[in-house]
Amino acid sequence: MVRRTGEARVEKYKDKIATGMIPNYEKRVSKADVRVFGTLAELETKVSALLTDVNVTGNKRVEYLNFLRKLWSAVRTGTLTVDKYQAMKAYWLVLGCDEDVLERIREIVAPSAPG
Repeated sequence: MVRRTGEARVEKYKDKIATGMIPNYEKRVSKADVRVFGTLAELETKVSALLTDVNVTGNKRVEYLNFLRKLWSAVRTGTLTVDKYQAMKAYWLVLGCDEDVLERIREIVAPSAPG
């Protein structure tokens, strides 16, 4: 059986990088994504201020911020429906989050979204 040389393996890997990895990476990190991340950072700042006002500290903040991210992702992609929002809210209520705070986060993220 003929084995490939190290040089042949390197050439095949270079081919893979040139055709798959770099174009896919450039597609994922485009200028539109930078704007999206800026919007998300702005929303996280507003929600962090809200969480400070209602005295949410420690690990609970992470749960509320994860709710924000999930909700914003659904709003951004246009897939947020009443049922989806209710299911998301029910999930975070089971985790021990306060319903009033979740509603206030929804008002920050998407005031016109179904609730």
